[in-house]
Amino acid sequence: MKFPTDEQSAVARFEAHLFEVNAMKNIIVDEVHIHSSGLRLAWQRQEGTAPHVDIQDTNVTLIMTETNVNRLIAAYAPAEGLAKELQITLLTGRMMVSGKIKFGILHATFQAKVIPTIRSGTRIWLDILEIKSIAPIPPAAREMIEKQVNEQIPLEFDQLPFPVFLDEIRCEPGRITCCGRLRFNWPFIERADTIMSPFTVLPPAAK
Repeated sequence: MKFPTDEQSAVARFEAHLFEVNAMKNIIVDEVHIHSSGLRLAWQRQEGTAPHVDIQDTNVTLIMTETNVNRLIAAYAPAEGLAKELQITLLTGRMMVSGKIKFGILHATFQAKVIPTIRSGTRIWLDILEIKSIAPIPPAAREMIEKQVNEQIPLEFDQLPFPVFLDEIRCEPGRITCCGRLRFNWPFIERADTIMSPFTVLPPAAK
């Protein structure tokens, strides 16, 4: 298919609603909602320049259920470390993280009250406000646990196929919602049957 040179088309408003999205290895995003006020299709504006799609001024909402958050944690859990067997329970405005903490050669259960925050606009960081175990946990150990928990959970949105700049995180019972902005260019592929998306939409789960 041939396109004329120096031509552009624009869409004033663009929306997409995706479900069961495999954004990266072992990361399933239950819902992705995209709202854009600027979508431009540009053909070959000059010799040697491939056609492309440019989407600007785009708001995106990502929703993950508690089940998929815990699958993400399990997929990236290190074999050895100060904290292990981590599980997250999502609550209103916060989350609880439970697991086992290493004391010498033994592991004891712990539970931590956590608030998710945004760092550098692209990273979700879990701040541990309170942590309980069978033995007192000194501040230095709490900082080590917080660091390891955050290193174990790859919630870096600049590593997605289309980097997202985060504006807001909301915790609710059973799910977490991240709201932000993105902009991306999309290369055009002539044959529709060869188009590969960085997002893979999985078939609906069997009921």
